[in-house]
Amino acid sequence: AFNIPLVVFGENAAYEYGTSEADNYSAKKFIEAGHSSAGEKLSKEIQDFWINSGLSKRDINAVILPSKEELDRVKPEPIFLSYFTPWDDERNYLIAKRYGFKDLHHDWRREGTLESYGQIDSIAYFTHIWLKYPKFGFARATDIACRWIRKGKISREEGIKLVMKNDHRMDQRTLEDFNKFMGYSTREFWDIVEKFWNREIFIKINGIWRLKNPLWKLENEESYLSLPPHVNLKEKKE
Repeated sequence: AFNIPLVVFGENAAYEYGTSEADNYSAKKFIEAGHSSAGEKLSKEIQDFWINSGLSKRDINAVILPSKEELDRVKPEPIFLSYFTPWDDERNYLIAKRYGFKDLHHDWRREGTLESYGQIDSIAYFTHIWLKYPKFGFARATDIACRWIRKGKISREEGIKLVMKNDHRMDQRTLEDFNKFMGYSTREFWDIVEKFWNREIFIKINGIWRLKNPLWKLENEESYLSLPPHVNLKEKKE
């Protein structure tokens, strides 16, 4: 456990992204979850995967959660920095940039998001984020637009336009990297996704899944902006 008494996380993601109203300073539950039966089972599977891939236990020691006995001895205090200072991704990014951080601005215009500096260490990871869309009807653009609206960076109307334009988009480079890692073809990936579209909030029109009641339709009943001009709700539904 390295005998470290204080562990500092960045933001409380559950609070920042709106899945929890509890703005707690403590991150203990995340460490405790690692020693649940499910957490320990997953940890063993991950260790076995890397060891079977040729790494030693020493190689992966830094990413293995210490045993419960070690944690009880050290009693580390994990905290969220965002509880103690106003958390602003863009401000943090600008500070980091002064010290050499490089974003994707000139290298890659990612589809489905609104910025070029978040979650950039893994190309395939954005596939995971996009998969919220068929299940829940929103993805990364909504996450970011909501934060910007709450912080007063943009108006609600501006946020709705950004979501309408970007939220449904799957970045092709992200998908290619994900499929390469998983061993899927593009067709196999979409065949799997097809099974999980939420029929309560989506409708399939001319082979394309569309939100039944997107926010911009609710804001303006005369306009169904999620559909391209040549498609309307009277056309064939599947």
